[in-house]
Amino acid sequence: MDWEDLRAMWAVARHGTLTAAAREHGLTASTLHRRIAALEADLGASVFVKTPRGYTLTPLGQSMVTHLQDMEEAALSARRVILGNDATAYGQVRLTMVGELLPLVADALPSLNAQCPGVELLVQASTSVLDISRDTDLALRLSLSPPEAAVGRRIGTVAWATYATTPGPGAWIAYHQCDHLMAVRWRQQHHGTEPVLARADGVAAVHHLVTKTTAQAVLPCFVGDVDPRLVRLGEVIPEATTELWLVMHADLRRAARVRAVVDVLVAHLSGVRDLLAGTLPCGAQG
Repeated sequence: MDWEDLRAMWAVARHGTLTAAAREHGLTASTLHRRIAALEADLGASVFVKTPRGYTLTPLGQSMVTHLQDMEEAALSARRVILGNDATAYGQVRLTMVGELLPLVADALPSLNAQCPGVELLVQASTSVLDISRDTDLALRLSLSPPEAAVGRRIGTVAWATYATTPGPGAWIAYHQCDHLMAVRWRQQHHGTEPVLARADGVAAVHHLVTKTTAQAVLPCFVGDVDPRLVRLGEVIPEATTELWLVMHADLRRAARVRAVVDVLVAHLSGVRDLLAGTLPCGAQG
């Protein structure tokens, strides 16, 4: 059996659909489908049953899952040991973040190239919270604390406020399936009965929609304040304030290439703390 076929099975077993599994692994749904078909041909039996809601494991598939999880963790642990003992700042480092942080990270790339010419940054912009032990080496997280099994560097406070293209009250562009954001809870608590024009599943999408309408939306100040099309409606929202963390798995803290990226990103992002905290005049960084 091909290990890549087994990894494909494990990914679909975790997510339940080809689309979700493909999105996490940077593959196409058709590629995952072919790998699962190849695995089932090798086994001479089915590991999944296709249902209207996705893929459900067969009894054979269920018996394989525990072993696949152990195999993957062993492989990942071996990778972290090798990478963690790397004394040379050379090779690829995976960095994941939400898409709205991309402009801030992009500004740090010239410094990274100058200081670490042997390091290649693989940037994964995703609304999903990727597993720090499996799917990424570094992660920029909007959170009040780093995840378990990770070590982190706190970059600074991230303020949120309400923005619109014109002053005055209006309908809302709200968030969809983002209940982990304190800004979402704040809007629901204080403005939950007010009309909603549209909903979107992330800051980047909400930001785009609010610039095309007369509706209002809650955005991080580092997004809203730099957009000349938007005006801030009121002060920052204390209940929505969060923090920006740069986190990694504890096994990678001594990896030269990871440390090199961390040093560059922390130095650069520390220089925009006022922007993150919403204490710069709107448009000052535009």
